[in-house]
Amino acid sequence: MIQDNQADIALVPIAVIPSLKHCKIITDFCISAENEVRTVELLSNTPLQSISKIYLDAHSRTSAQLVQILAREKWNINKNIIWIDSLPLNPLNITTGEAILCIGDKVFDLEDKFKYNIDLAKEWIEHTGLPFVFAAWVATEKGEALKDELSEALEFGTKHTIDAIAKHKPTAPQALTYLTHNIKYNLNESKVQAMRLFWEKQKIPG
Repeated sequence: MIQDNQADIALVPIAVIPSLKHCKIITDFCISAENEVRTVELLSNTPLQSISKIYLDAHSRTSAQLVQILAREKWNINKNIIWIDSLPLNPLNITTGEAILCIGDKVFDLEDKFKYNIDLAKEWIEHTGLPFVFAAWVATEKGEALKDELSEALEFGTKHTIDAIAKHKPTAPQALTYLTHNIKYNLNESKVQAMRLFWEKQKIPG
């Protein structure tokens, strides 16, 4: 909606921010990880260096680009990979040599069913020495007028409502740990550097 000027403020994946020429980042809040993120993983029963096909979860363009950057730069397997732009109907049926990029809560259900699970945020941090930002708040010129109110709301939310949100999840203790330990909400200078580095790497052919 913000791409089509139908919204003035949005939390957007960082992969699309460079294309939003009419927007700018407006708060010191984001969705990021400073170690394992737990909900962006490469799952497989095959060792990393023997993987030849990776199914990409369509729910996150940022994560799909991240796994391709890591395959190219950290794991050095990119030339051997066939990339599939959707997940198989039953991820548990993938065969030898295949892997899935899994995003979101379904990772909690699937990760223990595979021999290998690789956390992409942790891999990025090991590779670059920087945290990873998955999404940031952007606004149009009109939306910028509300940046103070937005920042106040985000500060209140991150300090006071996480417990209540976690209680509504089927696995409440696990959700609380995820929302307080794995996900970080502050957008500091190192995370701005991480976003810039990711955007530079986006431009390099896979």
